Amino acid sequence: MMDEDNVLYCPNCLSLKIIGVEGTELCYCGKCGCADIRETDFDSWDSMYQKKYGKKHLTTDRKYIK
Repeated sequence: MMDEDNVLYCPNCLSLKIIGVEGTELCYCGKCGCADIRETDFDSWDSMYQKKYGKKHLTTDRKYIK
């Protein structure tokens, strides 16, 4: 069972778009298709994302559609 403060992520592309297969406990990445899904706290995931892509995933300068 996933901890409330944790996220599921793809270790291949670091996507948080994880899709569960209905009726099973299987999951896969909705971006690259990898089935090796892992779990960690958000800050650790964000640190991995920064190291891989050289930028933060979430920034305060994003524009939102209203």
